[in-house]
Amino acid sequence: MFLKDTITTIIELTKNDIIEPENLNLSVVYEDEYLLIINKTKGMVVYPGPGHPNKTLANGLIYRNRNLLKVPRVGIVHRLDKDTTGLIIIAKTILVYYKLVNLLKLRKITRIYETIVFGKPPKIGIINAPISRHSIQRKLMSVNIKGKDATTRFTVIQQFFNCSHLKVELETGRTHQIRVHMLHIQHPVLGDKIYFLKKSKKVSREIFAIFCNYSSRPLLHAKIIQFYHPITNIFMSYTANIPQDMQLIIDYLKKKFSCK
Repeated sequence: MFLKDTITTIIELTKNDIIEPENLNLSVVYEDEYLLIINKTKGMVVYPGPGHPNKTLANGLIYRNRNLLKVPRVGIVHRLDKDTTGLIIIAKTILVYYKLVNLLKLRKITRIYETIVFGKPPKIGIINAPISRHSIQRKLMSVNIKGKDATTRFTVIQQFFNCSHLKVELETGRTHQIRVHMLHIQHPVLGDKIYFLKKSKKVSREIFAIFCNYSSRPLLHAKIIQFYHPITNIFMSYTANIPQDMQLIIDYLKKKFSCK
């Protein structure tokens, strides 16, 4: 395991050399000498890749702290999709990075999201469905019996005419997990142009018009993150308010379509 981690670290540090620093005015929720927590905005890719060489979270992190070049993946412990907003943890040292990665593997970091989905799912639910790369569209993910274990818990906050506001908790952290799982139970995330049902496009004209006015992304927000600090062992709990585009839609739905 030590050899494997060492090789991984060398590879990731080599990748860091190609990341250019950029001042992206990152929103820092918490910071100490060991880690920081960022509230990521919509439209920001987390790490450079094909088609996204700059203006990523990694570019902004290096601008703030060049020492992150010495940490695998510039300290990024877990990812959020480009258009998902909310909280993400960054490690400042190699030791803290691997401690946090281990906490994730042990499911000791609580990540709670809020989203709006089509339809009316059960008020409380657990989705246990393994996820793997899509067999044809390799950039996408899908539920597959041969995939990696994936578990998502959800609770309905409020139901509206033909969609629902949910609190969602990840027990695992597979790529696109919430979006894939919600599609799997036929309640895809509102605004998701990749993981959707054909019938989910048939929302009322009024809701569709409001959505287009306020947002153009999957309505998914990483709201709460909780864990014990990997060095001090102090319990950490941080919350990022729902972003404006999502809040405006929630407020509109409450006003027009609340179910009593």
